[in-house]
Amino acid sequence: MKRPFSSLSLGMTLGVTALGAQSTVPGWFEESRLVTTPTNSSLPGSTSVIRSWHAGVRTRTETEVAGRARGTYSLVLDTSGTRYFVSPGAKTIRVMAFGDLERETIVELSTAAKELERVEDLGPGESMLGLATRRFRATSSFKMNLSAFGDSTPRTVHYTRTIWLASDSTHPVIRAVMRTARRSPSSNLPGGVAMLSEIVMNGVTPGGTMTIHSQVQGLRLVDIDTAQFTLPPDYRRISMSEEMRAMQPNLAGTRQQAAASEASYAELRRLHASANPRDKARARALVDSLIKANKPDSARLRELMLNDPNAVRITEPAPTRKKP
Repeated sequence: MKRPFSSLSLGMTLGVTALGAQSTVPGWFEESRLVTTPTNSSLPGSTSVIRSWHAGVRTRTETEVAGRARGTYSLVLDTSGTRYFVSPGAKTIRVMAFGDLERETIVELSTAAKELERVEDLGPGESMLGLATRRFRATSSFKMNLSAFGDSTPRTVHYTRTIWLASDSTHPVIRAVMRTARRSPSSNLPGGVAMLSEIVMNGVTPGGTMTIHSQVQGLRLVDIDTAQFTLPPDYRRISMSEEMRAMQPNLAGTRQQAAASEASYAELRRLHASANPRDKARARALVDSLIKANKPDSARLRELMLNDPNAVRITEPAPTRKKP
C-alpha cells in the first residue's frame, strides 16, 4: 500500500530541492569611500566608492568613480596573487599576476627594502558604525622603481598613516574579517578592521605629497551568490604584463615630454619673477610655444567624444533667435 504524499513530505522535498539549487556561501561585505588628494604633483586627485564581497580567499571588488559606475570589476580567486579585471562592455578579462610583472621588470617594488612599520598606540578612538575603535599611527618607507615609465632610478617613498582600528574579535563581522582578510607582511598593526585611515605619502613624485583618506561606510555579514566569483568563459583574456611591455616605448616618451613641460613651466615662473625686460620678452615667447605645443588634436577629441557611450549627442539644430 502506497503511503499518501503529505504536505509535510512535500514541504521537506521542496526545501531540499531549494537547498540543492542555491549556490551561496557565507561571507562579508564592505563599502568604503576613498579620496586621494595630491599636492605639488601632476597626478590627479579622485573620489571613489569601493564595494567588496569576501568569502574565504575569494574577493570581488567594484569601484564607482565620481558617481559613475565603471562596469569593470576585479576578482581574486585564490592565494596566488593573481587578480582578474573583468570588463563586461568589452568582454575582456585582464590578468595581472604580480610574479609575471616582476619577472618582466615592468614595475619593480623593492619589498626587501621596505621597512617594517613602526606603530604608535594613540589611545581610544571614536565609535564607528557601532564599533569601538583604537587609534594607531604607523610610519614606514619603501623603494619604488617604475621602469615602464622610463624611470630607472629607485626612489624612496615615505608614508605616515593614522588608523582607527576596530579589533573586538567577539563581534561576528570583525571575527569574520580577521579570519579571512589578508595582512601585509610588513605591517605591525594588530588584527582588525581599519574603519578610517588617513595616509600621507611623500616621494611618489619629486617634491609632491599624496594624501589618501579611506573610511568604511558599510560592514556586514552576507550570503554571497557564488556566481559573483565566476569568470565569464567566453571573454577574451589579456595578459597585463604583455600589454604593459607593448606600452613601454609610449610611456617612456610621455614621461620625457612631461619632464620637458615641467622644466618649461619652471623657466616660465623664473622669467615672470624677473624685472629684466628681456626676460619678459622671453616669457611671452615661451608662453606662445607652450600653447602651440599643447594645442589639442580636435579630430582626436571628436573621435573620443563620439565613441564615449555616456556622451550627450545633440542632433537638433540650435534654435534661431528672432530679432526684436
